[in-house]
Amino acid sequence: MRRRRRTTSAPVTTSRPSPARFAACYASLAAAGATGIASIHLTREMSGTLTAAMDAPVPVEVIDSRSIAMGLDYPVLAAARAAATGAPIEAVAAAARRAPACSA
Repeated sequence: MRRRRRTTSAPVTTSRPSPARFAACYASLAAAGATGIASIHLTREMSGTLTAAMDAPVPVEVIDSRSIAMGLDYPVLAAARAAATGAPIEAVAAAARRAPACSA
């Protein structure tokens, strides 16, 4: 038996993680030895997540992917490739920002 999804006129919304949640995650990464963080997020045009991610105990490069869903893959993969070569955080962030979704 198939159930029909209820329809509603309420708009779809998202709830961003709190700044404290980001700070706790970043602090955990710093305690584990991270000296910099590239934090890549869905577009600020659709969510407040990017703003919540700006406070960190180590240098953080907060990157607006200018995308959602699969479009996030491009900057994440570009950043991961740069990080895997030992690039400094500034180069990792630059690689993410040059990726197709970010530079559109």
